[in-house]
Amino acid sequence: MTIRDIFRAVATVLCFVLLGPFLLWSRLPLPEFSRFTAPSQWLALVPGFLGVALRRVWYSCTLKSCGSRLTVDWLGVIRISDTEVGDRVTLGVANWIGWARIGNDVISGSHLVVTSGAGQHDFSDVDRPIREQGGSKRQVIIGEDCWVGAHVVIMADVAPHTVIGAGSVVTRTFAPGQVIAGNPARELRPRFERRASSEP
Repeated sequence: MTIRDIFRAVATVLCFVLLGPFLLWSRLPLPEFSRFTAPSQWLALVPGFLGVALRRVWYSCTLKSCGSRLTVDWLGVIRISDTEVGDRVTLGVANWIGWARIGNDVISGSHLVVTSGAGQHDFSDVDRPIREQGGSKRQVIIGEDCWVGAHVVIMADVAPHTVIGAGSVVTRTFAPGQVIAGNPARELRPRFERRASSEP
């Protein structure tokens, strides 16, 4: 065991101690916002290594499933406890994640927003205010090995091995292994075209 491993183990134990009241609170029969989302927002305010470590322990104990080595940067919030996260996922500064399933090895830039689907707000009845019309949520799936640029909005599933350019709005699902960008996002090129063309 290296010094780094010992430091990480000590930091994890310290985080469990510090998070004790939050973890007990999360087990109370309260609405989702009170027992999970609000504590997640409080923990998003802690900067630096301590913040990353606290959020890693918090989400590993409170999400439906959470793989190893999750990094949620400063101001990042996962707001739905039924979210599932794979191994080695990095969520950048000020990411806002709704109901999602995120595969292994996904990385994102700052200010990513993952909505709980595209139908959260119904607006079909013009005789009623939109806020009274409700809507429907669904789990958005982001496949493994994806890179998501800064200021992206994801409203639809993302296939594995996708690269999403900064500032994009993803409204539909594309084939795996594509580079996509734009508002709404469109295909730019396959990620693996060079590899495929070099084969005999």
